[in-house]
Amino acid sequence: MSKRQNSGSSKHTGKRRKESNPKVSLLSITEITPPEQCKFKLLQQIRAGLEKVPLSELTSMMKGGTPITVNSENSIYAALMILIENKILSAPVMKGVSQECIGFVDVLDLACALVEIAEKTKAYEKKTKVPDIEDENWEGKLLVDSLDAKSVTDFSQRDKFVKLNEKDSALKAAKILIDENLHRLAIVNDKEELIGVLTLSGICEYISEEHAVSMEELESTVNDLKLPKTVYTIKSTEKAIDAFRRMRETRVSGLGVVDENNNLVDAISASDLMLWTEWIAAGQPFIFPDITSLGKDIKTFLEDSRAQREISKRGPLTVELSARIVDVIGDLLIENVHRFFVVDDTNRPVSVVTFDRILDYLINN
Repeated sequence: MSKRQNSGSSKHTGKRRKESNPKVSLLSITEITPPEQCKFKLLQQIRAGLEKVPLSELTSMMKGGTPITVNSENSIYAALMILIENKILSAPVMKGVSQECIGFVDVLDLACALVEIAEKTKAYEKKTKVPDIEDENWEGKLLVDSLDAKSVTDFSQRDKFVKLNEKDSALKAAKILIDENLHRLAIVNDKEELIGVLTLSGICEYISEEHAVSMEELESTVNDLKLPKTVYTIKSTEKAIDAFRRMRETRVSGLGVVDENNNLVDAISASDLMLWTEWIAAGQPFIFPDITSLGKDIKTFLEDSRAQREISKRGPLTVELSARIVDVIGDLLIENVHRFFVVDDTNRPVSVVTFDRILDYLINN
């Protein structure tokens, strides 16, 4: 599957790259059936196709090849650097000589662990230099030294660990992702060896490319997703540590950032946590003075974190209810984000479009 690069666009454009010519056309269906019946048959076609595809075939088409892994005994420093150096947000955790996959660790897990240490030591509240990192008796250093990849696996408590056999169907995987509210699955062979990782974004990309004609003719829009009205937000004046704490409490990987009038002004997500962890983990051992940045207000924190990596602010990405689902999938992948916000006429967020909502529609509607 082709790799999509971040376009740097600050708003959903509705544009889509050209797809490869699919083998099957369903034009005859659209000519002889009413619109709603047509949608139903097109969705049936997509599901039937997924049911025939084993995960071994799907994972072999996923970008990236052999999955990047973390050893269960790796230090938190090593785990951070593996994610950072490979520009990924999560990785399978492998245990022992047998290299059994025991779970996933992602940047939110690592950040939540560090936030908990920051809360225990109150380092983020310090206005002066924190205790010497070389002081073996300092509580914060001892706490971090005690953390390894295994101890922070699923620390954010977002995903339970599920693995499927490579012979299982893509449809089975899609249903489990939705029914269990998961972001990723481990794919293993008959020897229990890890052969790949299937994510929500990965399976949506697969559907959009391998069922391009069906998706184009589906003509479903964001409005058809029947999105819930719950949007998790946080005020831009609150502290960064409050945002990360709220992500853990709500088990989401991103929040809308609003001003005093509840207008959407930005977004904070696991990607921003990656920028922060890259900043603080650039020198090892862990640079504790930078934990003080968690005490900054979110607006300042985001500006500082992005400035460290010379990334310009682009603001939250929004989408219209009339946008086609096929275009939304493409733009989410192009922008390398996991959510678009739907806002009202006053720019207040009213719902969120995510890969899981789209997949739920395609599989269960």
